[in-house]
Amino acid sequence: MLRSFCALSRSVAGRSGCRGNSKPKSKDQLCWPSAGHAGFTDPSKMSQQRCSSGDHDYENAVKQLYRLQSNAEAIMKARQQKDKTLNIPNMVKYLQRSGLSMEDVDKLGVIHVSGTKGKGSTCAFCERIIHAHGYKTGLFSSPHLIEVRERIRINGRPIEKQIFSNYFWKVYNRLNLSQTSGGPEDGCGMPAYFAFLTILSVHIFLSEGVDVAIMEVGIGGQYDSTNFFRTPVVCGMTSLGLDHTAMLGNTIDKIAWNKAGIFKRGRPAVTVEHKPEAMSVVLDRAKEIQSPVCVSTPLSRATLARYNIQLGIAGEKQVENASLAVQLFRAWEKERSRDTISDDWSNPNDIQSPDEIPRLESAELDEPTVKGIGEGLCSCVWPGRAQTIRRPALTYYLDGAHTLESIEVCSSWFKKEADREVSSVKGRVARILIFNITGDRDAEALLSCLQECDFDAAVFCTNQVSVLDSYNKADQLNKTISSQAM
Repeated sequence: MLRSFCALSRSVAGRSGCRGNSKPKSKDQLCWPSAGHAGFTDPSKMSQQRCSSGDHDYENAVKQLYRLQSNAEAIMKARQQKDKTLNIPNMVKYLQRSGLSMEDVDKLGVIHVSGTKGKGSTCAFCERIIHAHGYKTGLFSSPHLIEVRERIRINGRPIEKQIFSNYFWKVYNRLNLSQTSGGPEDGCGMPAYFAFLTILSVHIFLSEGVDVAIMEVGIGGQYDSTNFFRTPVVCGMTSLGLDHTAMLGNTIDKIAWNKAGIFKRGRPAVTVEHKPEAMSVVLDRAKEIQSPVCVSTPLSRATLARYNIQLGIAGEKQVENASLAVQLFRAWEKERSRDTISDDWSNPNDIQSPDEIPRLESAELDEPTVKGIGEGLCSCVWPGRAQTIRRPALTYYLDGAHTLESIEVCSSWFKKEADREVSSVKGRVARILIFNITGDRDAEALLSCLQECDFDAAVFCTNQVSVLDSYNKADQLNKTISSQAM
């Protein structure tokens, strides 16, 4: 399912030649990096051999998965009536019905990441760093851009279609056959779409023997479907903003309370710096849960220059995300084999104010972290996040910004990159905005942030590819959006 997706594009008149690593093989490549980037599969290859039995199994699995989505009306009703505190106990029931005990789940070396902005980028940086150090990685993230299997990755690559379908039917059939009359509200029916994919990822990561499972929170943290892990190795928290306010609250302190809900007793947590009111909540939650908490300090300009670091994901905000990823890796490597954490972490009860929370710096970096072969901070790619795709006479600037704060960052990035390119182009240049958003966000407020980009025209897109069913792949259908919000 696609999140609100803002694609900033500029067309360059009279520009000839293909500017980029390779000529596009299919229209699907639009939202993906070139095939030369490590850790990511070219969507043109993802779409080959449509008639194979493996593809047939995959398409059937995705269609069945789509039926687990709740429609927009059901979601609205559930928000008003559902007891959110039941979500995690129900997830435990689903896991057990799928054939896993919590002791099985405890075997995963989990890095659990919450936050409003930068979760995906932080997880991607973290995965590349850990894999660069020789570990086998699992990554669960959302949403996907093209195919749902992008959400579950082994060593940075989306799992193969046949592997996805094999595990899918194994888990689906167990849950389907073990349904009882109680229904989904008490864990007796089938889990919803995201919950099912979360359970599926745990099965895959355990069966494939990953060293680390990097789990990105879906929405919030406290009641999120990923928050059933009892002993994650370390938890991370990216920057905060006002998003999903109907579910999480309409103030930063309420958002912080939810996001910090993934902290676990006796397990370290690392967060980026937040506004004072949010930091106070984070510290209070750390004390309540008894989780040692630290703050990740962004990589300094001097450190970036000394190691000649040019992050694989563009944008000034990515320095903060990359720094958090470095600290999460260090904490994971230090604590992964321990039953109890080391004495290096401060007792949260000894911290009287947010200013006293220990700060972690990344002044010294090893070679794999920075520039491992096809790995590390410099080689990391996250499709749809500050992504530039070059075509003859046309450059696409793609970003999935969907909050006021992230739109402001996106706008700044676009202006800087587009102005740099236009200075090297002869002839007229047109700037065109391609904009899409889901129905529960303030489009007027988000668009107002883009006015200073001086677009010549705008194209507004629906959340469905076509009115014809034959053109809509099950991977990209979204029942959670009402017809009025399409």
